[in-house]
Amino acid sequence: MPLIQSNDGYLATGEVQEAIGTSPSWILRRGNLYLLIVILLLLVVSRFITYPETIHVTVTISPDKAPVPVKAPLNGSVISAYVKDDSAVRKGALLFITDTDTLYAPVGGHVLLTTDVTPGSSIRTEIPLALIIPDGNTWDIRLSAGVGQLHKAAIGQRVTISLNSFPVAEYGLITGHVSSIIPATDSSESGILVQPDNLYTTQHKSIRILHRETGQGAIIVSNGNLFSRIFRF
Repeated sequence: MPLIQSNDGYLATGEVQEAIGTSPSWILRRGNLYLLIVILLLLVVSRFITYPETIHVTVTISPDKAPVPVKAPLNGSVISAYVKDDSAVRKGALLFITDTDTLYAPVGGHVLLTTDVTPGSSIRTEIPLALIIPDGNTWDIRLSAGVGQLHKAAIGQRVTISLNSFPVAEYGLITGHVSSIIPATDSSESGILVQPDNLYTTQHKSIRILHRETGQGAIIVSNGNLFSRIFRF
């Protein structure tokens, strides 16, 4: 293969000389232009991608009214049961007849059976036959934000909540909004109160809050887009 003397004194093959003397293809010449177009398109698309700013919080939920237990005064056995799980009852409604007593609903609400109440089942005084969840029961929802995060919260902001005892995949999320912000005092920490949208989750399931429950949540501070988050200073 013949060698050709170049102007600067280097030797090169004819093929190399031909490659050096050939102009780049149109793809290479316009590569920067196409890259710029792609970047601009991505920026335009990013303006339509929702990217809300959120505050991650810990959650505590307690029932507004504690469930009322229904207990037999003496050990014995069930003769008859007049309610089922989740039955709605009025105050004074007949619930159970045992071999030692007749039990009535102490309050109006919904029945949550806590033991076997089929006829002949043994009962003990220390074990409730049922709990009555009072009518009008709501949730007391409190959020705790990290240091330096509380100032971002405002009344009316949307909130999503997941509870440790109710997996999101099965139950969904609880939704609501910030209803009050409690500043810290010498005797108590700051906190955020939440008003739930209803007593159902995003998967339309009812959750029974019988005692204090904990979980995680997010306060949606702003409904921005990806573009604004990229160029926020």
